[in-house]
Amino acid sequence: MTRDIEIWFYLDKCLVETVKNIEDEEIEAPFDFGFIKVSIEFSLKEYETISNAGMLTRPKYLAVLGVLSFISDEPFDVFGPHTRSFVQPNGLEGFNSNSTTKFKVENVDLTYELKEFLSEINGAKGHEQSLIFSLLDRWRKGRYLEKENEQSLLYLDEATLSYFHVLELLGNNYSNEITSKLIEKIETLVDDVNSNLLFLTGDHLEQKNSEKTNLIKSVWTSEISIASKINYLLKKLDLYTKETAFWVKVLIDQRNSVAHGRRVHYDKAIFPVRPFFPLVFDDLYPLEYLRVFVAKVISRYLDIPFYNEEWEELNEWLIVDLNTTKSNINHESFESSENLNDDAKKVLYGGLNYFILTNKIDIKEAHRFYEYYLNNEINNDDFLCSNIEALVILYEYQDDQKLSDKIFSAFRKIEELDCNPYLRFRDLMYYLDYYNFETNNLEKLISTKEIK
Repeated sequence: MTRDIEIWFYLDKCLVETVKNIEDEEIEAPFDFGFIKVSIEFSLKEYETISNAGMLTRPKYLAVLGVLSFISDEPFDVFGPHTRSFVQPNGLEGFNSNSTTKFKVENVDLTYELKEFLSEINGAKGHEQSLIFSLLDRWRKGRYLEKENEQSLLYLDEATLSYFHVLELLGNNYSNEITSKLIEKIETLVDDVNSNLLFLTGDHLEQKNSEKTNLIKSVWTSEISIASKINYLLKKLDLYTKETAFWVKVLIDQRNSVAHGRRVHYDKAIFPVRPFFPLVFDDLYPLEYLRVFVAKVISRYLDIPFYNEEWEELNEWLIVDLNTTKSNINHESFESSENLNDDAKKVLYGGLNYFILTNKIDIKEAHRFYEYYLNNEINNDDFLCSNIEALVILYEYQDDQKLSDKIFSAFRKIEELDCNPYLRFRDLMYYLDYYNFETNNLEKLISTKEIK
């Protein structure tokens, strides 16, 4: 283990516990936090041998790893340091353990949360329990690929797809419910039109209701897209907002790029350089944001108290959609950051910058907006670092010397406050060039060493 974790729980003939060392083995824990020991009880038939243990226990083992990974936010995998199989006549009862369920991470007691989770799993029926373990397995795979990607940069596309599979799986779970509600509304609409506008009655009314309902149903039920299913899921879980709806739209574009393939060749690259051309190009949020979002969806679906704090912190940084952003920058006047509502803050702190960077909003549309905040928020490091790309683009695409001087002052302030997310403007220049923005003026400043 890489953290101080103390755990003990029993689930479907699987015993999970932390131990300081492995009995009868000279294996040292790499981080001095001991090991997590998973003991699985299974039975052998007369024609089977102990060598079949790996195959017979694997489904339960993967299910337990899914639970472990989810509650600890650690990518536990099957490549552990030690595995052994042996005969225990009394099964797990033969261990005579008097422990009770417990779960602590770095002295934070999460036993209540684990008990709620186990209760939900044990109370689920066969099909529903299978769904739970499927969700956890997809999330664990995404977590594993994300961890591997940190060093190798190999698995960004695959990790994104694995996390998305959780949303897709849960969204598909509501297909019948969506279809049923849609048909109900169609039937109500058709009957209202035929009865109150066309004044049909009796058998003729029933016949026309059936004909028109089937006709409309054949069209509308085919319109139930994966986006509709996921957004319906979020609505059911009270997670549907303008921010999450926009995020889902971006995620579906990313999923389609990975799943269906597209041309991936670029004649430019940025740090960190990757071993393959990427399929996921729109980096709206870091991968860890997606991990927390999907974990929160699972938690809300199962009604368990995990990932609440992580979600609340992340949710503050989610940007609003394009229409809301355009509406905010087209106001006749603007307000200081202290007086902004939530939507306006999200536009100011990164939202507008994203849409300019992705060519959804022309920099000229944001001229007045940035002119106001450069005059009034020049010492606000959150404003400066969350709009640094847009400020460079504005510096390149305008001829107002007064505003140009103000932007240059912002660059110097960014260096003074040491809040450049790229560390150096030179790296930012490469990044903007990657997105096909000209940076001639910025390059001059760097060449003359006016900024670094």
